[in-house]
Amino acid sequence: MEEPNDRIEANVRVLRDADGVENNEENLSDDDDDNRSTSSSSSSSTETSQIMLNQLRSNDPELTTLCMDSIAIATIGSEWMEVGQDIGRNTHLELISFHHVHNMSREDYAAVFHGMGQNRSIRDLDFLRSDMLEGRFFSLLIPIFERICQLTIEDCFLGLEGSILLSNALGGCSGSFMEEVNLDRIGSGETGIVRIIQALRVHSNLEKISCRGNEIGTCGCKELLDLLPNQKNDHQLITLDLGENFVGGDGASLLASGLNNESSTTTHLNLDGTHIDMKGFEAFANLLRSPFSRLKSLSLNDTFINEEELVVLANSLIHNSMLTDLHLNNTDITYRGLQVFSLVLSCDTSGLNLLSLRNNRIKNKGAILLANSLIGNRTLSRLDLANDVSITSKGWKAFSKILGGNRRTIMVTYRCNHTLQTLLGDEWTLSGDLMLLLLMNREGNKSHVARQKIIKYHLHGSFDMQPFVDMDLRTMPHVIAWMGRDGISLLYHFIRNMQSNLKFNPGAKDDCPMTKRVKIHTRSDGRGPEGYIGDWWHDKLSFE
Repeated sequence: MEEPNDRIEANVRVLRDADGVENNEENLSDDDDDNRSTSSSSSSSTETSQIMLNQLRSNDPELTTLCMDSIAIATIGSEWMEVGQDIGRNTHLELISFHHVHNMSREDYAAVFHGMGQNRSIRDLDFLRSDMLEGRFFSLLIPIFERICQLTIEDCFLGLEGSILLSNALGGCSGSFMEEVNLDRIGSGETGIVRIIQALRVHSNLEKISCRGNEIGTCGCKELLDLLPNQKNDHQLITLDLGENFVGGDGASLLASGLNNESSTTTHLNLDGTHIDMKGFEAFANLLRSPFSRLKSLSLNDTFINEEELVVLANSLIHNSMLTDLHLNNTDITYRGLQVFSLVLSCDTSGLNLLSLRNNRIKNKGAILLANSLIGNRTLSRLDLANDVSITSKGWKAFSKILGGNRRTIMVTYRCNHTLQTLLGDEWTLSGDLMLLLLMNREGNKSHVARQKIIKYHLHGSFDMQPFVDMDLRTMPHVIAWMGRDGISLLYHFIRNMQSNLKFNPGAKDDCPMTKRVKIHTRSDGRGPEGYIGDWWHDKLSFE
C-alpha cells in the first residue's frame, strides 16, 4: 500500500512537472510574442518606406522629407536610377536625410545626387552617423552645394582625406545660397577642419556654423576670423558653435577680437568645454564691455571656471544690457562665484533674461543668495537650477518668499519679483505654492500679476482689516475703486469681512476714516474723486 507521504511527494512532483510545462509554454509564448513584435515592427517599417517611395514617385505634396535609412535602402534594392529620376522630377521635397546608412555604394549615391542636381525644391541635406565612403562622392555635390540652404554632417568619420575632398567641393562652388553648415564630430582633425573653414569663405550668406568636437585650436580660430563679419567682407554670421574643441585662451582671445568690431552681426556663441583660461576670459570681458559687441547668448557649459575668472566675467556683465542668455551648466561654481553673480542680478543695468546653472551644487545657501538678489530684478525670467539635488525645500522656500509668498504686507507683496517664470525643466516637482507664483508671473501685464498676488495673499478669507482702519480718508475711494475694477465680488467680500471682523474703537478720534460715514463719488473712469492723489493703491498700481 502506498504511504500518504509517498502520495504527497508524487503529487508535488506532478505539480512541479506541470508548472515546468506551463512555464516553458509561457516562455515559448513570450519568445513567440517578441518574434512577432519584431517581425511586425520590421514589416511596419518596410510598409512605411514603401509608402514614402510611392509618394516620391507620385510627387505627393505631403512628402517634404525623404529619409534614407537602412530599411528604405533595402526596400529600394537595385532601383536607384529610378529613385534618382523621381527625386529629380519632384517639386515638393525640401530635405533629404541619410541616417545610419552603411550599405550604399558610390554608384547608389551618384544616382541620388544626379536627381538632386535636377531638383529645384530641395533646401536641406543631412548625413547622420553614416558611411561617407571617405568622401569619394563629394565631387558630385558641387552643383547641389550651390543651391541648398543647409548642410549637416554629424557623427560621420571623414578623416583627413575625406575632409580635403569636402573642402574642395565646398570651395568649388561658383555661387551659394547656403545659410547653415553643421559639421559636428566628423573626425577631420584640426588640419582637415582648417581646410574646410578656408573653403567656407566663398559662402558669404552663412548665418550659422557649427563645428563641435573637431579639435579646433588656435590655428582653427585664426582661420575663423575670415568668416566673422568685418569691414573687409560681406559675411553675416549670426551663430558660431565651437563646443568640445581645444580653443584655449589664445583661441578665445582671437575670437573675442574678431567679434569686437562695428560690423559684427554674431549674436550667439557656444564655447562649451573649450578649456578657456584667464587670458581668454579677460578678452571676452573686454568684448562684453565694448559698444560693438552684439552677443546675446554665450554658452560656457562644462568649462571649469575658477573664482577669479568668474569675477572678471561677472564684472563685464553689470553694465551689459545686450547679453540676455548665459549658460554656465556643470561649471563647479563656488559660493563666492554665486556672490559675484548675485551682484549682477541685483543690478538694474544688466540685461540677463536667462541664467542656466544646471548640474551645479549650489546648495540651500546658494539658492537663498540667488533668490534674495532677484527681489528687485525686472529682466531675469528664467533661472535654470535643474539636476541640483543639493537644494531642499528650505532653498526653494526662499524663491517663494521673493515671488510674493511671504504674506507680510500688501506693500511687500506689491514690490516683490513679478518677472521670474521658470526655475526647473520639470517644475511640477516644486511645491504647489511656488509653482503657482511662477505661473502667475507668466502673465504679461505685471500690474495684473501684482493685483492677483495681493488678492490671493491679503484679501482672501478672513484677512486683516487694520491697514484699512488706519488708511487716510483721501485714499479710501481709490482702494474701493481698485477692488471693484473687475466686478463686485471682491468688493462684496471686503464689505462682508469688514462687518464681521472690524471692531470700532469708541474712543477713536473723529478724523479716523473708518469712524466717519463717507459718501464716495467716483469718477466715470474709476479713478476716484477728482483731485485726490492717494497713496500707492492709486499711484503704484495700474488702473488703466
